Amino acid sequence: MSRPLSLLCRTALLSALLSCSSTHEAEHPRPTTLREEAPRWVFDASTGWDEQAQPFVYYATGHATIHRNLDLAEENAKADALADVQSFLQTTIERLNEGWASEAGDLLDKGALTSYINDEQFTREVISGSLSGARVIGKWNDDENYWVWVKYNAEDAFLGNYSKGVASRLKEQTRELTTADRERMRKELERVVQERNEQP
Repeated sequence: MSRPLSLLCRTALLSALLSCSSTHEAEHPRPTTLREEAPRWVFDASTGWDEQAQPFVYYATGHATIHRNLDLAEENAKADALADVQSFLQTTIERLNEGWASEAGDLLDKGALTSYINDEQFTREVISGSLSGARVIGKWNDDENYWVWVKYNAEDAFLGNYSKGVASRLKEQTRELTTADRERMRKELERVVQERNEQP
């Protein structure tokens, strides 16, 4: 093969490879430096999670692109991590509400139960009162991206708020929140934490 033709082929191949890489963006940004230099939690938020010792602890990571201002990138990464925790709480509330529908539904007025399960204001209030339990336990950045690692103890920060809300609403139906009710909620919360931590 002549040199001009060989050069042309190599140029075409390189162009094709660059085109493929530019049209395929990773769902989650990865460090631009060597992978070994980044902490493990950048790639797996639940790194180090112990199901037995931490049954109610949820881990999340947040990411932001660095645009000259490192402090702003850190704040944006924190906001991203809190959005993950908020999503976790939303899922948890939905699951716990479903439990009421299946196990306590026969003890409550049907109309009241439907209103209870679909009450968006209640959901917002519980989430708003529970997000403060999120704690930043790790920070890391490369030249282009910033990550934060967040730990959230759902039993301490969330379950109490949710239980209080449930108890106040049950009084309207002349029903008390029992020990069995509280234990059922704890078990369901534990299942949600495990499922979310085990997601890739």
